[in-house]
Amino acid sequence: MLPDPDGPTGATKPVPYLRTERQELLATLSPDGRWVAYVEFEANNSDVYVRPFDPRRIAESAAGGKWLVSKGGAGNPRWRGDGRELYYSDTSLAMMAADVRTDQTFNPGAPRRLFTLPLAYAGDVTPDGSRFLNVLTEGANAPAPFTVVTNWQSVLAR
Repeated sequence: MLPDPDGPTGATKPVPYLRTERQELLATLSPDGRWVAYVEFEANNSDVYVRPFDPRRIAESAAGGKWLVSKGGAGNPRWRGDGRELYYSDTSLAMMAADVRTDQTFNPGAPRRLFTLPLAYAGDVTPDGSRFLNVLTEGANAPAPFTVVTNWQSVLAR
């Protein structure tokens, strides 16, 4: 993490947030900046976890707890704009959603399936959680193109 260079200490050197034996990737901060959702990968399995984040104590904040959100393989975590829901994709290409409470600690609800993704990339979500942007390969699951001809009667007169 990069501390605030305009902050009181003027720190501009990156500080490690988390160091473990596992591989952590695809981290994303919650909208209120208090939590980090990320994918933890080990031995051909990946799951979404959440840890606390404190910008005043970056390195120490990761030790404040760890909560499993997914089970059995997942990736690409995304927060809803109000931080009350966390989305991720699972190994069956399902987009999952877990309600989240962050009163004193992090409390994830039971994940529920929203829809099936066309590819293993989860894309992004609008702040209100009502729309998702996903990647499609050209021609995959897309309707056949069509042409709209306006003023077609003038073509017949020729």
